[in-house]
Amino acid sequence: MPFHVLIDYDNLSYQDTSRQLIDLSGKLISKFSPTEIKDKNITIRLYGGWYENNNITRKAQNLNAEIMRDFPRTEMLSDNKTTVIVNIELATSLTSAPRIELFNTFRRRGFPSGVQSHNPRLKGCLITNCPIVEVYNFFQLNKCNTCNTIRPEHIIFRQEQKLVDTMLTSDLINICQSNRIVSVVSSDDDLWPGILAGVMGGAKVYHMQTKPRATPTHYSRTVTANYFQKNL
Repeated sequence: MPFHVLIDYDNLSYQDTSRQLIDLSGKLISKFSPTEIKDKNITIRLYGGWYENNNITRKAQNLNAEIMRDFPRTEMLSDNKTTVIVNIELATSLTSAPRIELFNTFRRRGFPSGVQSHNPRLKGCLITNCPIVEVYNFFQLNKCNTCNTIRPEHIIFRQEQKLVDTMLTSDLINICQSNRIVSVVSSDDDLWPGILAGVMGGAKVYHMQTKPRATPTHYSRTVTANYFQKNL
């Protein structure tokens, strides 16, 4: 089995998601040394909301096009000598059940109830005809002050990912049981239970932070071995 790198794609910085996948791949692989990665083959799995209902999203289509064009490819480890072969795939199913596609992982939700706003005039806005005042009125009146037709729920929605964290966690535990080593790329503390389960089961987990931070000590102090932090 190859060395797996599990990436929480939407947890990456804007700078990293703006990169081509070949740039992200090179940056990531260069963080590992030959003593850490023994396998010559590396599989990077990208976790995100790749399906809206049963339809693949535009973001997923664009990433797939990059993957088809640029991978597999050879990358160098931190010693600038040792080479590995890198493949990338979108995580649309579990590693334990690869033939079962998990759809509806990207969803649009309506305008949330209970949203309030402050009057910008009371917060220091002194500009006559400032457009933000009309935004305030839009929310206060719950409709457009000009056309009297458009309401907030007509034009404002939220984007959500579903199943993604649990897919990554499930794969993390499954790979830890079978391969005894894995890397997770995320600064989302929701993944900590899966990391802890892998480490406590005897696997090595390389946790690569996507933000300039470390795992909170009230989590990291619960493991004394086999847990290694890096920064992307």
